[in-house]
Amino acid sequence: MTIISGWPALTVALSNRALPVRLFIQERFGRWQDLQARYRESVGSLVVSGSQANPGTIGSAFDWMVRFMVHPSPDLRLALLGARTPPLRHALHELARTLNYSESGGSVGAFRFTGPAAGSEADHQLVARACWALALLTDLYRVGPTPGSPLMALAPRSITAEKLLDLAPPAALDELQTLRAFAKQSLLPSLSTRHGAWALPPSRSTCSVLSQDQSLPLRHVSALQPRAPIVRPDRAHRW
Repeated sequence: MTIISGWPALTVALSNRALPVRLFIQERFGRWQDLQARYRESVGSLVVSGSQANPGTIGSAFDWMVRFMVHPSPDLRLALLGARTPPLRHALHELARTLNYSESGGSVGAFRFTGPAAGSEADHQLVARACWALALLTDLYRVGPTPGSPLMALAPRSITAEKLLDLAPPAALDELQTLRAFAKQSLLPSLSTRHGAWALPPSRSTCSVLSQDQSLPLRHVSALQPRAPIVRPDRAHRW
């Protein structure tokens, strides 16, 4: 798997014995497979069952969905990095306008803002469909074109926002809506007490909310390695 730029997905990095993260995990915790197994045991059983949708894309899409739940127009630069052709970039800008983005200069969305802020007022189903497309573009940036990616089936010269939105399968949309409901119930109340300067980093290497000059890691929606979502009443872990 070829990495275009930036950091690879965590499982990809852990499979490469030459990368520092693999060496660090191995020296400190032993086999990373055993560490992952202990983690999954510690968070308990699944509350939101998986579906036939790609679990990696579900994880990435849920990451985007949480961003839309804490700001009406989160920064889309990460997805733009995956939209490496003019038609894809045009379709993504069109998609942003569908979600009521107000573009200024070369930026699309907010990176820093005063929080807590209201989330997107766009239709929840539209947001879920958009998050699926953003997740596919994020993966395109991180690992490049992969066999089976729905993006590869689109005719390059006729890509539109609507065609990007149509890529989300019904099973994925149902799972994302269930995840959204749990995040609204268990995650947003704790975030709503954080007043001050917030930041939603565009980098997938970290996913944090900065409040009152402190970093609040979103352990509940970790962006390090999107996998099948594991959701409990008091948390929403993914690894």
